[in-house]
Amino acid sequence: TKELAEAMGLTAFYDETNFGDMPSEAALGYGDRKFVAMMLAKVFCVQMVSMLGYDFLFQDVDIVWYTNPLDYFNKKENAGFDIYFQDDGAHST
Repeated sequence: TKELAEAMGLTAFYDETNFGDMPSEAALGYGDRKFVAMMLAKVFCVQMVSMLGYDFLFQDVDIVWYTNPLDYFNKKENAGFDIYFQDDGAHST
């Protein structure tokens, strides 16, 4: 929560318009209304950071990098790309 982040000394922002209706309890299952609301919240957060002009790496929590991915992204031969995607193959709801 915003309060927790601020208590840890972090600067935090809370957008009541987009996140005011966020559920405070856990989703009951994959794809239910609460689950979808939380997934959309992640997308909104990423969009806001992007609109501020920051470079960032957004990934699932269960991703493990064996080497620093930024080295790959910053290679000269990879210049010119604005975005990279990885597909985990899960397409069911």
